[in-house]
Amino acid sequence: MIVINSIQFKIISNSAKKIDEHDTEMIAKYLSKELMSTFRVKSNKQAQLTSLIGTRSKFIKLRSTLKNKIHNILHANGIVTKKESFSSEKSLNSILTIEIEEIYKFELKIIGGGYNEENSAFNDFYLFTSFFCLC
Repeated sequence: MIVINSIQFKIISNSAKKIDEHDTEMIAKYLSKELMSTFRVKSNKQAQLTSLIGTRSKFIKLRSTLKNKIHNILHANGIVTKKESFSSEKSLNSILTIEIEEIYKFELKIIGGGYNEENSAFNDFYLFTSFFCLC
């Protein structure tokens, strides 16, 4: 289905002939020449899937932000690491054993906990979207 805002389509709104057949022909003509902007109306399932994909994207960005924050805290304390080394719960827990000021340890503990929760939620999300797409 294609939805057109007839108010923005001046050929129809200013048309002297207010006949559906004439308007339909004009719309078809302009659509065939790609002279009109259109948008598709999504089905309910398409809208739900779009929402899930948006949520997944936000999870990925959040995980990346948390990894960068951990890396920056350690780097500010003279500890050189690779961002890839923060992928597992074990590696995150090992970071907490590093000798740095308590305020930084506290921050890393909070970030690590949030990161682990994000990983858990991301795994749940992945399983759900896989199931959703199969339905």
